[in-house]
Amino acid sequence: MLHIPAGANAPADIAAGYQEQAEYIEKVRLEWLQKASKEPAYDVFISFKDSDRENGIERTQDSIDAQDLYNALVAEGYKVFFSRISLRDKIAEQYEPYIYNAIKTAKVMIVFGEKAAYFSSVWIKNEWSRFKTRIEKGEKHKNSLVVVYKNMNPGDLPVVLRARQCLNAADMTFLSDLNRHIKRVIEESRQTVHIEKIKIEGGRVAKKATTLSARAVQTREVGQ
Repeated sequence: MLHIPAGANAPADIAAGYQEQAEYIEKVRLEWLQKASKEPAYDVFISFKDSDRENGIERTQDSIDAQDLYNALVAEGYKVFFSRISLRDKIAEQYEPYIYNAIKTAKVMIVFGEKAAYFSSVWIKNEWSRFKTRIEKGEKHKNSLVVVYKNMNPGDLPVVLRARQCLNAADMTFLSDLNRHIKRVIEESRQTVHIEKIKIEGGRVAKKATTLSARAVQTREVGQ
């Protein structure tokens, strides 16, 4: 399919307007990303359905219970991204760069829900799908996407999520099990980064040593 740039066949003044608007949007996007990049890295990202306006629900029970989970994890010392709190001082139109930064830096994502339909809602699916893609690319720990459900049958979860670590928030040992899982993922992620760093540094050292050896040989040959 042939894609024609917007304004390509428009009069000069209209095309110039399109170009100016595109440049402005790109400028704003870069400014947002720059601000978001200064935000702290997160340990945990909680994805949940905050409101359900289609059914007249301003704030879902998921949101209320997810905030309790947020408070519990913060008490454990984790840096947690919870949109209702993490974005409260941000302008709505600028949410995306901060969400992007949180997904990028978080070691673990928790997808929380009490209704099967909420797990497939547009924004929630968008968040866990993006995180899942990073796992598949090797950017995240293979067990870093966790599903937490409550008052529902886990068999009703989307097939993709059913294959992940799933925990029942109603279980007595839920918080301790979740905390143990998060700690293990974060620790193993750090070990992986450390090993990769050693590999990279080792490669550099080996390369430098080879270069030095070659130069030494050349020097001796010239001296002879």
